[in-house]
Amino acid sequence: KLDPSLKMPGVRDVFIRMAELLLEGPPTAVKLVGAQRFISSYGTRTNAIFEYQWGDKWFLESQSKFTLPGKRLSQYAMVGGAILAFGLTAFALVECSRMKGIRHKWLWMVFITFGFGLLSVNWSAGVVGSAGVVSFELLSIGFFSAKASSTNFGPWAISMSAPAAPVGAIVFLLLRRKLRSALQPTAHVG
Repeated sequence: KLDPSLKMPGVRDVFIRMAELLLEGPPTAVKLVGAQRFISSYGTRTNAIFEYQWGDKWFLESQSKFTLPGKRLSQYAMVGGAILAFGLTAFALVECSRMKGIRHKWLWMVFITFGFGLLSVNWSAGVVGSAGVVSFELLSIGFFSAKASSTNFGPWAISMSAPAAPVGAIVFLLLRRKLRSALQPTAHVG
């Protein structure tokens, strides 16, 4: 009964895995925890998020927890990349702030602080590469080149600036020797 526009390879397998996570018998409670309405020139779309309870366990809450065990190598790589992007940005920002006499230091610091593009993985889904799990936004600007976020009751998303990670930090670190040498006084012969 799925809308034909949503039928993609593997979508049936995703629904089967989701159904296997549900407990036996009818839920003891169903609660609407989120709703969004999107209106565009293409039409109106409404998303509703329900949380189901069986006994003392809430299905959505337990599925959306941020846990490390049982994830795929690609998910760990994404977390590692996000940590590396953040660390590289922080290191470059400290180096720039400590460098004396650099021209347009505040512009360098702004350039270092923001990452461009955004690659995200749905941490809770457990499968990297299927629809709705990995996303890329070319026109996105992020603070400190990495983020971890979760909407109310929703899955965690781990994101990092991509494809060039923290561009400003990398450019600054590659050019810092040249910037330092430009600050060194030159000896005049004469």
